[in-house]
This record gives sequence, structure tokens and C-alpha cells, in this order.
Amino acid sequence: IQVFAGGGSAIETAHQEKQDTYFRIKKSKTTDGAVGYNLQGGINVQYLINGEFGVGTGLGYQYSKTSGPVMYTTPNSTLPDWHAESLKIPFNFLWSPGKRHHSVFSGGLALHFNLMSFETFEGVSNDQYPVFSSAQLGYAYRLGKRFQAGILLETDLGWYARTASYMSTTTTFANRSFSSAQIILSYRLFGKDGKKR
Repeated sequence: IQVFAGGGSAIETAHQEKQDTYFRIKKSKTTDGAVGYNLQGGINVQYLINGEFGVGTGLGYQYSKTSGPVMYTTPNSTLPDWHAESLKIPFNFLWSPGKRHHSVFSGGLALHFNLMSFETFEGVSNDQYPVFSSAQLGYAYRLGKRFQAGILLETDLGWYARTASYMSTTTTFANRSFSSAQIILSYRLFGKDGKKR
């Protein structure tokens, strides 16, 4: 059982595609992005079998914000800042190779429960998405018997799937995605360190 905290950079990407409403012919596509930060903390539970393979879960709090709104060039309009807050439950597979098992690789999915409301597009709020998921990959290195430092890469899996708006002969599809890279520090409270005895 570990407590952890970390933070890092975050990137929001927004895509907009215009199609002919009747013939589904693509007319234009624009992409823009914004950089921000991501913070999280919580508790992890890990179980390693024979010190090498294992599974992990836990409960965390995550807060993310971009530095500015995303702007589309066509049409010339802005979207509000990405500003997300959630409770997060990860489900990871673990691999700790080598004789000393200092390194731990992880990968899996996380379930997020949305805690914050903000407008994602005109007239569309993330209140319509109370639960969303993300994929994550991580690496951690054991620093002594209890401390661990590592990096976590994460991206949401279609939180705001395609949002469509119709105007006469043109249909506009839009979606936003969010990715982050974080430095994570953890401290083992209870349990063994996973090394073979």
C-alpha cells in the first residue's frame, strides 16, 4: 500500500471536421491545442506475484487545467479552457523484471468520476459525461526500501466523443482530447517491497 503525489504537463487537443450533410464529403478539418498542467495524489495498492508480475489499483484525486482556450480557424471561435477535476480508480498490470526488482513497469486503464462542470462546446457541458476512462503507462524506480519515483503517461479515451452540430448543408463534428506526462513520487506504508527473498 502506497501513498503518492505528482504533477506535470498536460496537452489538450481539439479537432473540428466539416462534412456535407447529404453526401458526407469532407469540406475542411482543423486542429488546435493548448498546454497546461496536471496534479494528482492518492493511494495505491499493488500485489506482485513472485516479485515480478502483479496487479494494482487504488483511489486518486486528479486536477487538470490548460493555460488558455483553444481556437478554431474555421470558424473563428474559441472554446473554454479545459478545466477538469475527477476521482480516479486505476486498474494496472505490473511487471518488475531483474533480480533486484528495482524497476516497475505498469500499464492499464483508469475510471474517472467527474467532479467539475465546465462548457466543452457551445451548449454542451461535461455534466453529460459523469464517468469517463483513460489509458495509462508508467515506470517507477525504487529508491531504498520505501520510496519510489517514476513517470506516468495518460490520455483520455474519448471523454467528449464526437459532438455534432447541423447547419443547413454542413455538419460539424468536434471532439476534444487530453493527455498528460507526470512525475510521480510514492511512499510505501504497508506490505513487502516485492523483492524475492
